[in-house]
Amino acid sequence: MAVFWKRHVPVPVDRRLPVRRQFIRSRQRPQRIAQVAVKYGAIPCVTAAQTITASPTGTSTEYGSSARFNVSVKNNDSGSCASQMIGLGATAPTGWTKAFGAGSFNLAPGQTATTTLDLGVPAPYALGTYEISASATATSGNGLAKQNVTVIEPVNRLSLAISGSGSVKFSSPSKTCTSSCTTDYPEAQAQAVTLTATAGSRSTFTGWSGACSGTATTCTVGVNSNMSVTATFGKSSGGRPKR
Repeated sequence: MAVFWKRHVPVPVDRRLPVRRQFIRSRQRPQRIAQVAVKYGAIPCVTAAQTITASPTGTSTEYGSSARFNVSVKNNDSGSCASQMIGLGATAPTGWTKAFGAGSFNLAPGQTATTTLDLGVPAPYALGTYEISASATATSGNGLAKQNVTVIEPVNRLSLAISGSGSVKFSSPSKTCTSSCTTDYPEAQAQAVTLTATAGSRSTFTGWSGACSGTATTCTVGVNSNMSVTATFGKSSGGRPKR
């Protein structure tokens, strides 16, 4: 078998000849950015009933006087709703008076306002506990808050102040005060109360002032209104305390 070798013979290149340039063109198309505009409609208004609260939780008052509540109301509509007028009302037993500090509020959604509610109890009136309510009325819904008022009998208060070292005994109710104290008596039952002063160690009773007067150690007070009495004690000059 004959073997033939192919020889590569170098071809001389004339570097003075111009070189042909080649350009590679990309077949990829340029990217384009799409812009999309989304338009939303108006956010709907969602209405809700109003919130109303009354405080304190239960209170008491004498007949012939009044009970006060703090009333707060809140507009619970969603933020896209318009402001609205909210009216206030109250219910109470027959014969009672009802008065709001402000009878209505123009509130924006989420806004809260506070006012007072005074309930007057006629005199005389049956003692006991009664239910009252405060209401908020608006086109989007109403709210209601309930509380209790206990009617008590009016009292006359006897207030005692003690100056110095000593004590004072009450005849009714039987008690002894060594410092300032108060005692309430039903208004319908006039009370005659005897006060007896007793000096402390190394002191002496020097006299009464207020609804009582004089230096006698006893004093009788007719409690038919709010009254105050002061018992004054001084230092003893020596020996046993004066009684």
